[in-house]
Order: sequence, then C-alpha cells, then structure tokens
Amino acid sequence: MPEFDPRTVSDSVSLFDPPSTKVPKHELEVIVFVGYPGSGKSFLASTHFAAAGYVQANRDTVGSWQKCISIMEKSLQEGKNVVIDNTNPDVESRQRYILAAKKLKVPVRCFVFNVSKDHCRHNNKYRTFSGANHESISDMVYNMYKSKYVEPTLKEGFDDIVKVNFVPSFRTTKDEEMYKMFLLEK
Repeated sequence: MPEFDPRTVSDSVSLFDPPSTKVPKHELEVIVFVGYPGSGKSFLASTHFAAAGYVQANRDTVGSWQKCISIMEKSLQEGKNVVIDNTNPDVESRQRYILAAKKLKVPVRCFVFNVSKDHCRHNNKYRTFSGANHESISDMVYNMYKSKYVEPTLKEGFDDIVKVNFVPSFRTTKDEEMYKMFLLEK
C-alpha cells in the first residue's frame, strides 16, 4: 500500500494551529506561505485570505519573485494586506519578502502547510482526475522542494509562525469518494 492513506484525511481538524489564529492579526501585515506544490496554498489564498481582503501575490501567475515583491510593496503602500502564495522552501526565498516588508515596518507571519509530500502528490493526481484546471506536477518538482526545505523559524524575522492543516472541502459526495481512493502507486 502507498504510505499516504487518503481515507485518513478528515475535515474535523482545525484549519490553523494554533486554532486561535486570527486573519488578519495586524492592521497591516504580510503572510508568507511555505508548502509543497499541491498542499492547498492557492486554494486557501483565493478563498480564506481573499475573503479577508488580502492581495494575493503568486509567482506562477505574475512570472517572478521580483514582481511578487512589487505587488507586495504597492499593496502595502495602499494599506492592503498581502499573502505571498509561493512554495518558499528555504530561508533565502522567504528573506526577500521579510526584508521588503520590514523596510515598510510591516509585520510578517509565516503559514507553514502541514501536508506531506505524498499527500500533495495525491492531491495533484486528484486534481488531474477531477478535471481541475491545474498543470500536472512532476516528482522532480516535489523532490527539489524537499531538498531545499528548511523549517521556518522566528529568527528569520517572522512575527509568528502558524501551521496550516489540510481540511478537505468537496462539492459532491462523488468527489469525496474519488479523493478517498488510492491514487498513487507505492
């Protein structure tokens, strides 16, 4: 059997750890996401954070981290909260956003997606089978993320670090049934 068992995924867990996490927490802030491709970052950014008025900066959409920085700075100057929706596996990639936000005296929080590599691979397969409009992600991309990953710490300059749990949401029971199938080979 594959290591990841999709039948164990539950919607009864708290989205954030600690569960008391507020969005937004500060009058003006930057949230830096950290997580594998397929961990739910963009979904959370476009639903939960967009609903709270955050501007989403995503390198896949805008083309470069430099453009993400520009979006972030412009949005902060306009008084808008920002969520950086990239994988950000290492200190170097996160420092770009921390330093730019600190220059504007804006607090930065880190949201780390608590989703394993195989769980994300499963999510990717599910998106492919369900007809979702996503490009397939190769194992090389997952392995590259894993090799670069460094656990975020407060020493990097974050004001807070929050874990994000995967809480599934399905449109239909048929979608849920398909999700709970073993979609990965061992």
